[in-house]
Amino acid sequence: MNNHISYHSTGKTFFQNGNSIYINYISEEPEPHLHVHDFIEISYVASGSGIHILGDKKYDVKKGDLFLINYQTPHEFRPLNPEAEPLYIYNCVFQPDFIDVKLLDYKDFKDVIQYLSFRSIFNLAPDTVDDLKLSEGENPAFENIYRKMLEEFTNQEDGYIQMLRAYLNELLITIFRSLRSSHNKTGIISHHAGLIEQS
Repeated sequence: MNNHISYHSTGKTFFQNGNSIYINYISEEPEPHLHVHDFIEISYVASGSGIHILGDKKYDVKKGDLFLINYQTPHEFRPLNPEAEPLYIYNCVFQPDFIDVKLLDYKDFKDVIQYLSFRSIFNLAPDTVDDLKLSEGENPAFENIYRKMLEEFTNQEDGYIQMLRAYLNELLITIFRSLRSSHNKTGIISHHAGLIEQS
């Protein structure tokens, strides 16, 4: 796929007060806006439909799809029919040091998983975590976590950073529980450049 990178997003554009996390809820525009960024992004499709270009793949997207996008992976969400229901996406973007300061130099999601011992908990095959699409239909658990994160991020009440850190861990664990439970279903998990599988 021969796509032109429109821009490069850096954490400096989004992160506030020295905290490397940002949460938003946006309606995607139909104009091409392929981009790369220097952080990990976990996106959840809240409504609508369209496409997601992720690296050299193009995915149809609908409500309930979740994507994990690594550092420097070109991607863009785009509605195919602007007249139809808007394509709304929850985004959680973060750098690994938000989870733990010891992850400051980590740039790859699989290394974060390894550090957090999620690989042993969820029996992930070594060196197999890469950009991911998880599609198992509408999942209230994911949407509920994103809503809580967005509320904390927006209101910024005392302790909101600690709450966001806890919710991010909850989101990651919920993702891996979904992967484990969907292991034997066909067509549930799509992969970009790698596989996530149970041993």
